[in-house]
Amino acid sequence: MDSNTYIEIVPEIRCLAASEALRLLQNTEDADDVAQDVLLKLWECRDYLHGDRGRMMAFARTTTHNLCLDRLKSRRRSPFLRLWPWGNDGDDGEAAGHEWPTLDTPQRRLEMEEADGIVRQALERLPYKWRTVIVMRNVDEMDFGEIAAIMGTTEGAVRVILSRARARMMEVVRSLG
Repeated sequence: MDSNTYIEIVPEIRCLAASEALRLLQNTEDADDVAQDVLLKLWECRDYLHGDRGRMMAFARTTTHNLCLDRLKSRRRSPFLRLWPWGNDGDDGEAAGHEWPTLDTPQRRLEMEEADGIVRQALERLPYKWRTVIVMRNVDEMDFGEIAAIMGTTEGAVRVILSRARARMMEVVRSLG
């Protein structure tokens, strides 16, 4: 697809993506962001679509739907995990020196660095045992059985410790932020 074809179809696809995203997300700003992302992905995949209007519309619909599902899924994450830039749900990087996703904006990167600092400060304020359980679960991605075996306790006790540690971390994060 050449730039002229793209320019011709952008208004229609933007309208389609924005209306579908608004229907799914119930948030105008998020819907506009999704529509913009769809247009960017459409441009990035222009060689595969060969200027076929039907393919472009189908691609836009599918991409819009998937991006909306991703946003809805990220909203459901616990407040603690939204602050955590790595681990448990993340292919975002590693704890030692996490790498940022390539599509991040400078603003998003700054927000994540600030959140990382807050999380680290909150971790430092936790008792050693609680901090260890959080790191094993969220950074090392261990399951409850592995953590219980290492800590010499039961899975239920590990779940309780993790729950209390996350609750305390949220209190500390609120006091820091």
